[in-house]
Formats: sequence, structure tokens, C-alpha cells
Amino acid sequence: AAREINFRTNTNNNQGGKAFFLHPCDLSSFQSIQDFVEQFHKFPELYNGSLNILVNNAGANVIGMSDDGLDLSFQTNFLGHYLLT
Repeated sequence: AAREINFRTNTNNNQGGKAFFLHPCDLSSFQSIQDFVEQFHKFPELYNGSLNILVNNAGANVIGMSDDGLDLSFQTNFLGHYLLT
């Protein structure tokens, strides 16, 4: 997805932006989400202080419990997105 965004933003004008990933974010882990948000706030100069696009992709169909003690599918597909957004 990042390559596609980079291609589209750089094709229309040579001054287009770049898509990048600041920090890995595992939506099945509340700690991973909190780490991501901490890194996002820690380095505002990397992204001009704003977030223009956030893609939350749900689609995990797994059985089990998360490290936080919740149904893994529910946490990954719903709660993780809610906490991040």
C-alpha cells in the first residue's frame, strides 16, 4: 500500500509526499498500539505534526485469546482500531 501511495503522489507532481511507517503497530496488542502512539507523538517533525491518512485494515479471522485476555478476532478487528483511532 505504501508503494502505491508513493507512486500516485509522486506521479502527478514531482513534489508529492511519501508514505512511510513510523513504527510497527499490531492491532491485536494494546501495548503495541500504545507504543505506536507514543512514537507518533515523540517525533512530530517526521510528519509535519499531522496525520493525513490512517488505514485501519480489519480482516483477522483467528481463534484464541489476546495477551490482554480478550477474544483475538474482536480485539484485532474492532477494539484495536478503536483504541488507535
